Order: sequence, then C-alpha cells, then structure tokens
Amino acid sequence: MLSTASENTALDPVKKYATNFSASSSADTITDASAAATSALGTYLIDRFAIRRNVFESKPLCYAIGVMSRLVARILLTILLFPLASLFYFFVFLFCDLQIRSATSYTRTSTAMCFIVSGVVTWGAMALYWTLLWRLSVKWTGARIGRTLLAAAGAAAVASILATIVEATIEHEVGIFLGSAAAPLLWLAATVLIWRESDAERVARLKRMGTDTIVSPACGYNLTGLKEARCPECGAQYTLNELLAAQPQRAAVELDNG
Repeated sequence: MLSTASENTALDPVKKYATNFSASSSADTITDASAAATSALGTYLIDRFAIRRNVFESKPLCYAIGVMSRLVARILLTILLFPLASLFYFFVFLFCDLQIRSATSYTRTSTAMCFIVSGVVTWGAMALYWTLLWRLSVKWTGARIGRTLLAAAGAAAVASILATIVEATIEHEVGIFLGSAAAPLLWLAATVLIWRESDAERVARLKRMGTDTIVSPACGYNLTGLKEARCPECGAQYTLNELLAAQPQRAAVELDNG
C-alpha cells in the first residue's frame, strides 16, 4: 500500500495542472492542462498498480495463496482420526454381524465377538494411521518403541478390567463395547506422552539449529527474533530472566558442569 507521502507526491502533477486549468480561460491552455492532467493521472495509476504488484510478489507464497503447512495438515488429520475411526468401527461391526448371521444362529456371544473383532481391527487401523502420520516427527529409539508396545499391553489390560466391571454392573454387551473402544483410545493417549520430544532431544535439536535459539519453556515454540517475551503459540508471558533461565541449552550446560 502506498504511504500518504507517496500518494501526495504522485498527485502533485495532477493538482498543479488542475489549478492551471481552473485559472486559465484560453482554449489552448485548457486543452494542454487537460492533457497533462490526464497523463499525470495515468502515470499515477500505473505506478500505484506497479507498487502493489511488487509488494504482492515480494511476499512469500504462503501469504499470497494461504499454503497449508505440514504441521497444520497433521493437526487436521489428527482431528479427523476420531470420526474416521468411529465410522471404520461401525462398518467392521456391521460386516462381522452380517457374516455371523448368515453363517450361524445369532446369539449374545456372537454380538460380543463382533465387538471384540471390531475393536481389534479398528485399533490396528488407528495404530497404522497414527504411526504414519507422526513417523517423521518422532525420534524412534529402542526404548521408545518398547514403551509404545508396553503401552499397548497396558491399554488392553485396563480396557479388559473396565469391560469386566461394566459387564458385572450393567450389561454384557455394553461392557464388551466399552472395552473394545477404550483400548485404542488409551493407547493413543499413552503414545502422546511417549512420543513427545524429551529435554535431551530438544537440546540436541536446538544445537543443530544454533546456540542462540530461544524457545518458550511452556510449549517449545521458537521465539528467536521476537520483540517481546511472550509466546504467540501458547500465550505464556515471561520476564527475560525467567525466559533465559528456562532454556534447554542452559540446563544442559549446568548438567555438564555439575
């Protein structure tokens, strides 16, 4: 956008010839003033369009057309995981139910079996979806993979206990359904804690980025280059002393010196 000073400068020829036009009575003078004013106005409009175009072209493409970042795409896909998993669970249960009804006589055990099969198959699909979605963002180590598998076993055990309690107090089918649905959700919650970046991994990453990197202690957002000690990601606000004291680089140095 043109500043006020630039606009006034560009309009000076127009004002000049407009003044001459009003002050003159000669036909030749009027014609010359009109032509000059028209030319100046055309030049002004062309320059204004050129400046706007240069400003537009100088901005990154993401500002021009709103390109979606990879992180935003992953967050949206994470949100979509739960409705997609619910639909998947429903269709697997429906398919299993139709197969059992066409093959054998239908009983309460058949319903429970359909819930169990639907829960296991949906859990496998969710695990594949979740792993593919975040595979490049997680530092895969033997310990982290082991904790992920242990979390799966723990989620299955907790879901079994939940199903048993609900079966005894409410109804058999309800307990089986809740257990089959709770297991993958518990596992997902556990992986969020297991897969998140540790302090040591953050220190290593920041060292690769540069020693002068400043991050938000609350969420890890890179604050380098900002003019205030407030995180635009999580909204946390710090004093300079708090911000510098909480940096992972400083903690690593203190550990090394200790």
